[in-house]
Amino acid sequence: MNIIRSQIIALLLLISGVVLLGGGVWGFYSLYAISHRYEHTTGIIRTLQTKKIYRYRKIRYKKEMQIAYSTDKYGDLFATRISYWPLRSVGDKVSVWYHPHRPHEIRLPESECMLWGLLVASGFICMCGSVVFWKTSKTADKSEG
Repeated sequence: MNIIRSQIIALLLLISGVVLLGGGVWGFYSLYAISHRYEHTTGIIRTLQTKKIYRYRKIRYKKEMQIAYSTDKYGDLFATRISYWPLRSVGDKVSVWYHPHRPHEIRLPESECMLWGLLVASGFICMCGSVVFWKTSKTADKSEG
């Protein structure tokens, strides 16, 4: 019974690893696909606010940053985005990609690379864990039989 449980855990880890790895690869591909269509510029963080959000039995913190970036056609623009990096501060320079015809449609490739890289790493760890579980269940099966 213990062997079957280990094999089920290995299978679940493998499935979740494939899903996480696929999500990360899809995210990196989406960044690669838009890197040729979007314009690249550098933005500066003008304001950074940390808001306390009260949920049921929980307190959450949300950091919003206002980014100023300049475009060739439309001049200086501002966008507000959620910051997932804990070490950002006012005055930091960030890479900004914007659509040439819709300049308010921006992507922050550094933040997205961090997210997609975390998904790829988690997927790889889950897949390696599934291999370890599978091998231990096979060795336990051979030692019992």
